[in-house]
Amino acid sequence: MINFLNPMFLLGLAAAAVPLIIHFLSRYRAQRRDFSSLMLLREVQSRNVRKLRTRQWLLLILRTLIIILLILVPARPLVRGLFGSGATDHLPTSAVFILDTSASTGFVDDRGSAFSFLTGRLQQILGWMNPADRFRILTADEDYTDLDGAWRSPGEPQAREAARLEKLHLGFRGTRLAAGLEAASRMFLSSGETVAREVYLFTDCQTGFLGTDSLRLADTQAVRFYIVQAHGRSPGNISVEKLGLPGELVRPGTPLKVTVEVANYGSADSVRVFPRLYLDDRLVGQGEASLAAGEKAPVVIELPPVEQGLRELTAETDADGLAADNRRTILLKVPSRTRVVLVETRKAEPDYLGSALEVLSRGAGAPLTLERRSDLPLPGRDFKTDGVFIIHGLDFPEARLNAFLNEAARLACRLVIIPRAGLENEENYDRVFGAVASKLDLPFELSGPSSFGPGGFDSPALTPGAAASGAVYGPLFEAIPGMEKLKVYALRRLPPATGGTAGGQAVAPAWDLNTVTGATLLRLVRRGGLSALLVSCDLADPLECELPITPLFIPLLHSLVTLAGDSGPLVKPDRKAGEPASIYFGNEINSSSLEVHGPGDNRYLLPPGEYDRLEFDNTSQPGIYRIYEGQRMTGAFAVGLDPREADLRIESEQQVRRKFGRAELKIIPADSALENAVFLSRGGVEVWPALLVLVLGLLIVEQIVANRNVEGEE
Repeated sequence: MINFLNPMFLLGLAAAAVPLIIHFLSRYRAQRRDFSSLMLLREVQSRNVRKLRTRQWLLLILRTLIIILLILVPARPLVRGLFGSGATDHLPTSAVFILDTSASTGFVDDRGSAFSFLTGRLQQILGWMNPADRFRILTADEDYTDLDGAWRSPGEPQAREAARLEKLHLGFRGTRLAAGLEAASRMFLSSGETVAREVYLFTDCQTGFLGTDSLRLADTQAVRFYIVQAHGRSPGNISVEKLGLPGELVRPGTPLKVTVEVANYGSADSVRVFPRLYLDDRLVGQGEASLAAGEKAPVVIELPPVEQGLRELTAETDADGLAADNRRTILLKVPSRTRVVLVETRKAEPDYLGSALEVLSRGAGAPLTLERRSDLPLPGRDFKTDGVFIIHGLDFPEARLNAFLNEAARLACRLVIIPRAGLENEENYDRVFGAVASKLDLPFELSGPSSFGPGGFDSPALTPGAAASGAVYGPLFEAIPGMEKLKVYALRRLPPATGGTAGGQAVAPAWDLNTVTGATLLRLVRRGGLSALLVSCDLADPLECELPITPLFIPLLHSLVTLAGDSGPLVKPDRKAGEPASIYFGNEINSSSLEVHGPGDNRYLLPPGEYDRLEFDNTSQPGIYRIYEGQRMTGAFAVGLDPREADLRIESEQQVRRKFGRAELKIIPADSALENAVFLSRGGVEVWPALLVLVLGLLIVEQIVANRNVEGEE
């Protein structure tokens, strides 16, 4: 097989016709003359004419070949499969190798793991490179990492170290390889003088592996792209997609219903799945589901009563090819029995707030005790700091309210402040609240209610029929920080949590929980041990919130009490591997003993300094991350595998080619030999030196033939 590196020079082959044209234009024509006797000359003449014609045709062929070969030399023919050319016989090449290290490549079948198969193919292509080549190796999942940061030649010691793929480890992040491909296409701008440019992507090609946007590739006309696949067809896979609580909060000493969502990807037949639940590594329940191909299903499992404390709840299925998604863990923070003091100047009718708290205080496994008051406690008297004060409305004398909040701050109390709706003097109410909050240097200040219209901001209108049936438009939350989905109809506006002002003074950030539209639902502030939780609407008024008429109002209040009483650091749930976790401490921390203990005995020392929150980004592995201050554990959070990684179905070739547009792309199936896919398209030798030698030889032969006299020619 022959290719030409400079095919434009082939247009000069038309010059090969010049010797033929000259030959026919200068053919010898004999003149007829009378002579005495020609009998003896005819035989000699006939023999010499045949020799002369043979020599002329031979010269024509030689001269034509010389012209053709002289034109082929600058066209630079590349011959494959001839002259013993092997895998290392090719043009100087710059190659970028991108290795997919996402969690899905950990799938294991009878050939071993997909990751090992891909690294083996990468090593094989690396072995075909010669000293004139250059290469770089990237690892990629949702982003990419340049292993060496520079172009390397196979003969360099640094290149041998960079090519040691056995030191690479599989990650747990999701698959989005577009960033690595786009970076590779840009790297050729600094690749130096090489003729060929190639990008190899070693991946399992799972659905969506290139991301959702179009690829932004630079100079695609000069680059050849290869996709080296790990699977011949989509492998079947069973996974635990989600583990959560179906709309209720954990209460100590009471049974608990847990939902495990399982999925069947790629399997041709229906399969039976048996998810098991472990509480602190102790088997506590098992469920069953039958799943068709591509189907997901929730399995509800009831657990026995759970005692107070921080518990690890793990869902697990039977082992299959992708072990990383067969297990998922969450944390259950089961609070202790809490003393709650509800303070209202007047009892609302109907009494949603008090009735819900009374339900929570009944029975042996009740999470709280309830005390009701119509006035604020006085400083120095009945001011207990072991519980949580719920202040419903701030329609107290300003001096009395000011004295209470100052004493609460001094004694490091825990407060839940719920503004009351429907007051006669709403503007004065907001002014009083803002003045008191600014004196305590708390970063919240009411500024009047904001109406979102008759239908609310993210839900249908609250119709009388819905109110009568107690229907809710969607699951509200699964744990304390899950209240972002709360449906409300009016919110009091709050200043931003980051910065902001209170009474004209700058304040530090707080910890907000927002609604789905971004409005602040509640704000937690910690100052010197004081925990103040402000809700921005009256949760006990159906005109402002749909919750009072639903049974979910009870766990909502339980969550508010738990949140206000929790003194440890807070982290929002549902972190995915590789996704930073925002840890909220509230108070400024000056400590060199704060550590996070991650899975696999990994320990991370948090930087000392003054901060009330910290972005922790070492969440590369699924599992439990515990926060320690010295020897005391102050909090924990769970990190799970991205559920998208469980879907091992292969992206269609049509979709892949559409992403690459007009770029030259070759897809190499897992069951094909690399020699047939790569070697035949990049191996071979340039033969122009041999052509020059051949031209020289033909010139010598042409001179010999041209200068040789034929007998009787003269």
